[in-house]
Amino acid sequence: MQDVRGWSDARGLTARWLFLTGSATLLKTVWKAYGIDAEVEPNGDVTHTPAVYLVDRRGRERWLLLSGNDARGLTAEADVVARHIAALLT
Repeated sequence: MQDVRGWSDARGLTARWLFLTGSATLLKTVWKAYGIDAEVEPNGDVTHTPAVYLVDRRGRERWLLLSGNDARGLTAEADVVARHIAALLT
């Protein structure tokens, strides 16, 4: 947990996002359940499938965006995510 907080603090993300922490066994179980490929690097960093799940008020998965790693596409992806969120809120 301390590593995650340090990483988040260094990037100004603390208290701006939610993240999962736990033992490697627990994390691998959750990653598998969500179809996330993840690998723990030798330095302890985790590389994983970039995914955004939208979950409705009843806790049901409603939409999944498997994002690219290209920063130029983030604006278009953000617009798509915003449209799906708006649809869930209506």
